[in-house]
Amino acid sequence: MKDLAKNREQHPNSLKAIEKHQYKKGESGNTGGRPKKYAKLSKSLSKVRNQVIKEMRRLPDIIESLEPFKQEYEEIELGNNKDIVIAKIWELARDGDKQMILLLAEIGALDE
Repeated sequence: MKDLAKNREQHPNSLKAIEKHQYKKGESGNTGGRPKKYAKLSKSLSKVRNQVIKEMRRLPDIIESLEPFKQEYEEIELGNNKDIVIAKIWELARDGDKQMILLLAEIGALDE
């Protein structure tokens, strides 16, 4: 009977045989941690996060110009990508978009 127990401990799949290959308590085998999901996308988006978005808008015709087909435009800054997206989330939530309302509630933006 003792021989049978000894044979079990020597078997390559026994717990005793695997113990020497396991990490100690508090020690990790993955020092870098789990890789970030969408890491490349996140890096690309962060490059354009603060890019200022401009739009050309037609000026109102207050005075009739001498040239009837001449239209004048001005360049208007709408803000950066981050601010525009945040404003859009709030706009959609105000209009009743349930997903945006849940997002704002989840991150605590609706708490006071």
